[in-house]
Amino acid sequence: MLFQLALRNVVLSLSRRWIVALVIALTLALLLVGNTTFQSTESGIQQTYRNSFSGDLSVSVASGTSFTVFGNELPLVGDYEVLPVLADPKGLEAALMKQSSVVTVAHQVSVAGYLQIGGLQKATLLFGVDFAEYLAFFPALKLVDGALPTNGSHSILINSKRKADLEAGLGRKLTLGEALKLVSTNAGGFTIREVTYAGAYQYPVSNELLNRIVLVDADTARALAGYVYGGRRVVTTQANQTQLLNNTANVDELFGEPADTTSSEADSLSLTAINKVLATRDSAAATTIEGAWNFLLVRLKPGANAGWEAGFLKAGLPLGGADVQLRDWRGTAGGDAQLVFFVRLLFNVGMILVVLIAIFVMTNALALSVYERTREIGTMRALGATRSFVAQLITLETLILVAGAGAVGLALGAAVLEALGRVGIRLDNPLIAALFGTSLIRPSVLWDLVGWHMVLALLMGGLALLLPLRVALEVSPVNAMEKEA
Repeated sequence: MLFQLALRNVVLSLSRRWIVALVIALTLALLLVGNTTFQSTESGIQQTYRNSFSGDLSVSVASGTSFTVFGNELPLVGDYEVLPVLADPKGLEAALMKQSSVVTVAHQVSVAGYLQIGGLQKATLLFGVDFAEYLAFFPALKLVDGALPTNGSHSILINSKRKADLEAGLGRKLTLGEALKLVSTNAGGFTIREVTYAGAYQYPVSNELLNRIVLVDADTARALAGYVYGGRRVVTTQANQTQLLNNTANVDELFGEPADTTSSEADSLSLTAINKVLATRDSAAATTIEGAWNFLLVRLKPGANAGWEAGFLKAGLPLGGADVQLRDWRGTAGGDAQLVFFVRLLFNVGMILVVLIAIFVMTNALALSVYERTREIGTMRALGATRSFVAQLITLETLILVAGAGAVGLALGAAVLEALGRVGIRLDNPLIAALFGTSLIRPSVLWDLVGWHMVLALLMGGLALLLPLRVALEVSPVNAMEKEA
């Protein structure tokens, strides 16, 4: 009986309350389209990043400097900052693999450098990996040229986009097996390593950051990052090489009065001899530190929540006196993933203002509607209706209006999303496309979001009802008689 009366009142008063229904419908349609688009985009980015280079979680050294798998996040020094290495990667890996939520672990060294081919040089991000382990860990990566390098070989796999860029600059195709040079700068010096081109791979998406990535063997990456032992070779000197020191009683005499020294041509060093020395590879002079890794990338079981798991996993890790940090895919990737999150956050802050304005409009419109019904409410009170009955009637009317308008708005938003899903939202600006990880967004209706937006509509109605309900409860039979007079 009460519901039928409330429904009848809503229908009869719709001509006066249409503004409330319109505000609710448009607000919910806008919220649903915006949040669904961001949710679809973020879900796509999460899936792509998790299966391409970030994993579900990463373990790295806790540092006062913010860094990701791409290096230091400070743009001015990021290309030259050497990342800290994990103190006990084997112990950490063993502890991780004991956890029921962990499926597998991959290892990575990250270093920035330059790729040189002939006279062509390109800035590059180098991921030092075990090739077989890494490509098995990231199934989204596909080899499009060459084959998987064997363990122990100094090899490089180049991103297919970077390969096309290099070939355009060289004016020729890269040949499998040809030698390429990698150069890094650190500690005021530089390191050069020669690697063999083993093939090209492809990411499921393309942006400027991913296009710069190349995969190399771990030892090459360690050498370029400076993770090496010093020379361990014993050097034997000849007597004539130390004669000057042996014959000098006082070191200050070395810097005494200048005097001419005559040397025979046989003592000179030719350019050929210099090149011969430089061409000799002396492994004893600098040996890479075996087992030096910047990151352990973790793959969790499907359905596991990376944010919740991070705390539990860290509690069980053998830190060995060094603090580590566990980050989910967004913290591991940084950059675009973080920007999309903050863009969505800004959108929702803007939508909060829209919701507050909508509640303000609804409150005033409903209060005016109740005020216009003063005689009707007063008559009901005179006929014996209690304050509770009036409160229930006004509340039920508001809920019916809000639910009906909300359903219309959500249906409108769903229709817009279906249309956008068919035609797509094309992002022509390359910077925006790189931000979202794609140049074509195809949102689809997410029914869990539809349900949450209906709950939001009812909350908005509840807040907007407070003032009108107070006005209705203050109406007495006397007010009805005053209105009649």
